[in-house]
Amino acid sequence: MKNLKNETKEQLIKEIKNLRTEISEKTTESEERFRMLFERSPDAIFVEDPDGTILDVNPAACYLHGMERDKLVGSNIIDLIPPDQQE
Repeated sequence: MKNLKNETKEQLIKEIKNLRTEISEKTTESEERFRMLFERSPDAIFVEDPDGTILDVNPAACYLHGMERDKLVGSNIIDLIPPDQQE
């Protein structure tokens, strides 16, 4: 009986490790797919925090504003709106 419990425990541990590996691989695949869509989108994509600080942009956003990524990231989205169009 004790030996059966150890085998069951070992099987569970092995199954959990396998599931963790599978989840990690699926997460990596999903992140890679998202990154590819983000980078290749013809539409400008901005990722902002709740205060409007730009956290990330794709190449289309850089092209739209004629700015390099490092100039956009960290700035505020409001700064990209022409002053006469800001409310």
